[in-house]
Amino acid sequence: MRGWGRGESSRKARRQRGSRRWGSMLLTGGVVVAVSAGVTVSTPEAVYSAAVRLVGTTIGVGPSFDGFGLSVPMFFYGSTVPEGDSFHTVPYPAQINLEIPVISDLPGLSDIPYWPHSLKRSEQIGAGYLQQDIANTPADDKITIIGMSQGTEVAEIVRAEIAKDPKYVANADNYEFVFIGDPYQPNGGILARFTSWSDVPVLGDLFPLGRPGPSDSPFKTTYYQNQYDGFADFPAYFNALAIANALAGIVFQHVFPGYVLERPDAPNAVTTQVGNTTYVTLPQYLPLLAPLRIPASLIGAERFVDAMDPVLRVFVEMGYDRTADP
Repeated sequence: MRGWGRGESSRKARRQRGSRRWGSMLLTGGVVVAVSAGVTVSTPEAVYSAAVRLVGTTIGVGPSFDGFGLSVPMFFYGSTVPEGDSFHTVPYPAQINLEIPVISDLPGLSDIPYWPHSLKRSEQIGAGYLQQDIANTPADDKITIIGMSQGTEVAEIVRAEIAKDPKYVANADNYEFVFIGDPYQPNGGILARFTSWSDVPVLGDLFPLGRPGPSDSPFKTTYYQNQYDGFADFPAYFNALAIANALAGIVFQHVFPGYVLERPDAPNAVTTQVGNTTYVTLPQYLPLLAPLRIPASLIGAERFVDAMDPVLRVFVEMGYDRTADP
């Protein structure tokens, strides 16, 4: 993605933003506690960029292990659901297990949240429910579909499917997709990176390797990714340091605190638009240094970790192609 020059002002912005973020982690001891305790923050601007937006329906699809989608409204300081919209979620297994003979296919139980399924089968079940939900919504409604992590995989499948249906394409302005931490993300998603592995026995049956459709579509779509989120911003080239950093990013940039304490309108966010699709990358510290940054903040030694970041970042970025179009 383009626009990765970093000046002194952007480094200061990251330091200020990082201090607030790690301070919030230390004070709350957890993402859910931070949200429920009412952390005092300025309200981010709406995630949706339209100047005038009709009230409609927002459908949420939760990440792995959140089959009821309870976490969806929490992301971006609770600003994911447009004000005034009715909101509901699509329950689905949200699992990344193996398919267990007989048990995984038990009638009446196989499609419920948390029932054991492979990632591939879990997202297929979710996509079926989401597409049915969209079909049952009045055609003139404004519908926003928000997915997080595995939930974005579910929504990606549906977006690709309804893009083939003239009924939906004719009313494309009524549908909007918001993907947060998408493993299918073009130029970064871990499932998109390993498309060639889809024919590997067993592996290709368990994991949905390769995108389910084109990166652009007739529907307005916004991808949000934390820089170095190992699921949504995986290295393009083999680079041991970059891979280790991305794996750490799965923990710190995707899961905890992930996207709950992020601002979609961050002043240093990098935005790229291709057709109807907008990509927003939220710059971050190197997650590889996160285990050092927490204790350093307790003793006022963050500046030493800050000094290590730009040095290591040079080598980490060698594993990426930030100029590639999505």
